[in-house]
Amino acid sequence: MAKKQAQPIQASTNIIQSNETTRRFNQGFRIESDTFQLTTAKLVKDINNKINDPFFVKHDHQHIWRTFDSDGKKQIYSSPVGGHFHEITFQESKNGEPAKVLSISEPLTFGIEMVRGKPKKVAKPLAEYLEDKHTHEVLYLKSDVVESRVQNPKAINMIAEEAQKTAPVPGVLG
Repeated sequence: MAKKQAQPIQASTNIIQSNETTRRFNQGFRIESDTFQLTTAKLVKDINNKINDPFFVKHDHQHIWRTFDSDGKKQIYSSPVGGHFHEITFQESKNGEPAKVLSISEPLTFGIEMVRGKPKKVAKPLAEYLEDKHTHEVLYLKSDVVESRVQNPKAINMIAEEAQKTAPVPGVLG
């Protein structure tokens, strides 16, 4: 018995082609992240260990700030330097240009506040006695494309197997 050969399929002559030039994938994301430098400014630091006897020192410092981190999460705080950071509000660009920085806060630090009976980490201004209200100018450094991370399926299975090894045995106390 002779095998039938596959017949070529005639393609339609009415092909509609998209103007889009980038590929789209089902999983993950692709974000353009901008990196900025908060230029040199003087900070005030109390370097004395005695509570009621402050010893203030002013020194130069800079911060780095990215619009999105490697997980694609929007970043609103600069990197911490000298015990403080700055909150930055920005507007994302649409034309492939860097993000537009709208404002930079005075120095902030994290503190704990009780919110509905539970402790929550919140940004607070620096202690009043430091009298440090400096801000920075912003310098654009570069842009990167952040893509979602893909986990190896074998690694996921191995992690699940290890978790099962240490799982408690039902009916056994201890």
